Amino acid sequence: MSNVFTDLLPVAIDTFWQQLASKSASFEPIARIRTDAVPNLKVAELRTGGSAGFGSWDGGDVSPTDFTGIGGTAARPVAYKKQMVITKYDAEDNPLIVQDVASRLADEAAYKLGSLVWAALAAAASTAHPTVAGKYIVDAHTFGTNKGTSALSLSALNAARASMRRYKNHDGDIIPFEGFNLIVPGALETVAKQLIRSVSYPNAATNGGESDIVNTFQAGGDSGISGVLVAPLLSDATDWALVCGASDARKPFDLWLRSPIELIPTIDPKTQALYFNVSFRANVLAKPDCDTGIFYSAVAG
Repeated sequence: MSNVFTDLLPVAIDTFWQQLASKSASFEPIARIRTDAVPNLKVAELRTGGSAGFGSWDGGDVSPTDFTGIGGTAARPVAYKKQMVITKYDAEDNPLIVQDVASRLADEAAYKLGSLVWAALAAAASTAHPTVAGKYIVDAHTFGTNKGTSALSLSALNAARASMRRYKNHDGDIIPFEGFNLIVPGALETVAKQLIRSVSYPNAATNGGESDIVNTFQAGGDSGISGVLVAPLLSDATDWALVCGASDARKPFDLWLRSPIELIPTIDPKTQALYFNVSFRANVLAKPDCDTGIFYSAVAG
């Protein structure tokens, strides 16, 4: 294959899309992906009447419970773009550079999407709740608290799970949580995997100094915790979260990909340099009942 742009471009473009398709969305356990084609997106909360929604029925007419939409400010998509340039002779002297740039741009586009989601999780303790006035996503809410201040340990994880087991939705109904993921920064990966993956938990201060005990959190058992997800982009090395990702309905965030990732290569007619333009529009929104799917421990100090 000759080292001219017209020959290199088809291979580079194919590499870009293959690389992009191969990237796993590590954030999917905490964010539902949506592609609504609207100029702005307003979150709305659906109320179904709570525990009083179902009552005894004598076969007559029943007064319907309205699905009341409680929405916050409409969100608009944010545009992101990156451009890279390769000169004509650089490409000729290094023919793989065109393909390498395409591959790198695919990686970075996927990385950027993930960073938006992880940034939203890291800021949950200081982000205003989308529908509950005066509250943060992570806070003491009417139907329970999803806020922790303890370092990750056996006792802290047990307390977080217990808190989420008794948490209620905004109608006042107990939520049947299953399928939690323990989300940790890289600094907590070892202790997290000891807690979730080991058969027993070793003698330590966190379990009262007892002998090795059977690990009731072990993934694959009946603990309700599916596994450990390491999120290097979490802003604090001591913070951790327990997030329910068993279904899209329970995930605390939406990743709104308003305009898909797009690669547009162009050749400058004067310099004959090749420009790679990659762009997309996206926004991460906290769902109306975001607090029902997340327990976040922002460790003091």
